[in-house]
Amino acid sequence: MTASLKDNPKLERSIALFNGLSQWIQCMVLSKTTPQQRADVIVKFCNVAKV
Repeated sequence: MTASLKDNPKLERSIALFNGLSQWIQCMVLSKTTPQQRADVIVKFCNVAKV
């Protein structure tokens, strides 16, 4: 309960990778200008996740 991420480098790395991936997906979605284009990007990511 009192441990920090510094005590667990694997967990720290996993969180950093996940945060980077989340930020990249966010940028990909927000780079589109219309709601339909943004929805298409989200659908594409969902389809990739299924595979």
